[in-house]
Amino acid sequence: MPETQGKVKLVKDLNQFKKIIKSVKDVLIVVDFCASWCVPCNTISPQIRQLAENMQHNVLFLEIDVEQNEEVSEKYEIRSLPTFLFFKNGVKINQFSGASMEKLQQLINQHT
Repeated sequence: MPETQGKVKLVKDLNQFKKIIKSVKDVLIVVDFCASWCVPCNTISPQIRQLAENMQHNVLFLEIDVEQNEEVSEKYEIRSLPTFLFFKNGVKINQFSGASMEKLQQLINQHT
């Protein structure tokens, strides 16, 4: 199981990411691509952690630092931060970029 920060799981490499995406069934996975130097990422991060705490039974939140995990960010062509990818049953179902809690909550509600 990945390292956690609160209820947000920190993903370290592509193999770990693939295992999580394949093994989690019937639960929405929200992947937050971020970086320590990204001001919008750092602004929205506490809100994501609170959301993860409140939704821990029906949504799995993953965090990927693009500086420490270039393989995954290259695979998904992450070009701006933060970027959120949504997976369900091993399939990417949505994504958006930007530090909008409103948009994040809207997509979570749409897919859960």
